[in-house]
Amino acid sequence: MMDLHSVHMEYLTHSLDICFLSDETRSIARIIESILQCALDFRSCLTGGLWDVGTAEANTMGRLSGINISQVIATKQTFDKNMKELHLCYLKSPKHGEFGLSFLGIP
Repeated sequence: MMDLHSVHMEYLTHSLDICFLSDETRSIARIIESILQCALDFRSCLTGGLWDVGTAEANTMGRLSGINISQVIATKQTFDKNMKELHLCYLKSPKHGEFGLSFLGIP
C-alpha cells in the first residue's frame, strides 16, 4: 500500500509540473495565460463586420477601416514581451529535464 501511495504522490507532483500548477512553473502558466489573452484582445480589435465575406475592393477598404490599429500594436507589443519572457524561461529550464519547457518542444 505504501508503494501505491508513493507512486501516486509522484504522479501528482509530475501532474502539477505538466499543468504548470507547481510553484516552480506557475510563472510559466501566467505567461501562457497572458499570451492567450493577447489572442482574445486581438480578436476584439476587429469589428463584427470585418468578417463578412465580400469581393469588392471598396469592401476590403471598408473592412480595414474597422481595425483599431493602436490596439493591435499594443496587443502585439504585449504578445512579443510575453514570448520573450517565455523564451527566457525556456533558456533557464533544464534542457533535458523530464518536465521542463523542453518537454513542450519550445525551441
